[in-house]
Amino acid sequence: MNITKYFLILYGILLLLACGCSKKISSLTGTEPVKIKVALTGPYEANVIVSELLGKWQKEHEGIAVEVDYTPQFYSDKILTEIAADSAPDIIFCDGDIFVPFFFKDVFLDLTSFVESDKSFDIKRFYPETLKKFESNRKLYCLPAGSRSSGIIYYNKDLFKRSGAALPDDNWNTTEFLAAAKRLTADANGRHPGDKAFDPGRITTYGYAGRTWENFVYSFGGRFVDRWDDPAKCLLNENLAVAGMQFAMDLSYKQGVSPRPGVPVNGGSDRGLFVSGQLGMFQSSIGDLPDLRKEIGDRFGWDVVLFPKGPSGKRGFPTDVSGYAIYQMTGHPQEAWEVLKCLTGEAGQAMLADAGILHPSDMKIAQGEHWAANPLPPANKKALNDAVQYSEYEPFHQMWREAWDRNGAPRIELILDNKMPVKQGLDDITIDMNEFLSHR
Repeated sequence: MNITKYFLILYGILLLLACGCSKKISSLTGTEPVKIKVALTGPYEANVIVSELLGKWQKEHEGIAVEVDYTPQFYSDKILTEIAADSAPDIIFCDGDIFVPFFFKDVFLDLTSFVESDKSFDIKRFYPETLKKFESNRKLYCLPAGSRSSGIIYYNKDLFKRSGAALPDDNWNTTEFLAAAKRLTADANGRHPGDKAFDPGRITTYGYAGRTWENFVYSFGGRFVDRWDDPAKCLLNENLAVAGMQFAMDLSYKQGVSPRPGVPVNGGSDRGLFVSGQLGMFQSSIGDLPDLRKEIGDRFGWDVVLFPKGPSGKRGFPTDVSGYAIYQMTGHPQEAWEVLKCLTGEAGQAMLADAGILHPSDMKIAQGEHWAANPLPPANKKALNDAVQYSEYEPFHQMWREAWDRNGAPRIELILDNKMPVKQGLDDITIDMNEFLSHR
């Protein structure tokens, strides 16, 4: 065999090898896989799912080595320490507590160019409301993986039927809600609030429990601030906000249908009361869903319903959106983008939806077999799809959380404990928060 023929054969072999390994590490050139570090926090179950998802994805993308760094506590502090030490992760899991302060520290890479240039990526598959959480000046800095809305009420169908109250539907209002709560609330003698000789000291079944007072403020037409994305004025002392807060307070201190904060009851927490069958309606978020499935089992029938409309037909629910962002100083932005698409893609959202951990931000997944049509309880999971349009977010201000924890939260606790009148408390909060906003 002459030299020319030998090299032609060798070249053909090498070409075949290269074609068969386009997604793999090249052993001929010694190319190392690009390492992409993903920082995670949150429920351990979600971490297991995400790790499984990335493990499957890597089998088809061997040119990228993904490292998952799960941190259950002190997550933000760890990320900031790593940034200072020049060892930051390439991809950062974000929720509301993390995204806003990190955004104002200029941590995240603008994803707009990736979204516009990647023909394989369809931004329109996400609920627009979930994208809004991560946008600023028409630029996108994080892709949503799912959300947790507080706009649902878990309810005990068996208690409703026994009490004679009509089962709720997603179009109900606060008047119908209060009527149902009164029918569900009963003392040891079976009497209800408003009945002669009703004994509020011997209540065996409560109608409602939930401390997300913001739902009532929003549903009565109140607002926290003038503009969510650029707050200049706090509006919590306006009449509609005060009316919503007062309605929430009256459930415990006037109507007698809800446990009073700090007063011991059998069953302990609101969720404990619901699981034990001593609570007709339990307001919470999807975050309780996985545990409720395990704790209730088949002991009684239950479902979810949208939080009721206010007097003028309005709704609004505090909502937290979770997603993934790319660190702006990553050395491998294109590879990080590919991993980001995996983390927020259909497969991952379907897995989290099946587990009941997050409401999908992908509309196709939310409307399909993994969520709305999933046979696992609750049956009315589509209510979470409808709730997205009523999402309300914490004001987009780098110091809002700190100012609220100092000026707002302590007074809210006094109001909820009936130690400060609603109007006085909201007036004081508004004055202090407006003083804070005036210095922006």
